[in-house]
Amino acid sequence: MPLNIYEENRVLTASPMELVRILYAAALQAVEDAREHLRAGDIASRSREIGKAHAILFELTVSVDRSHDEQ
Repeated sequence: MPLNIYEENRVLTASPMELVRILYAAALQAVEDAREHLRAGDIASRSREIGKAHAILFELTVSVDRSHDEQ
């Protein structure tokens, strides 16, 4: 789904923390959509939404700056 102008500008001007919030909200929405598709019996759409949530969470995970982790 293409972004509308407002969403595109929001992403392009967001701080790093705001980007995390945007992505986290998108992951939660994808999971909610997957549940709705499951209830409706639309397995293909459910799988697509699960894949979307997984991709978002994977990107958030690999983008974490681990240089500040305690050892």
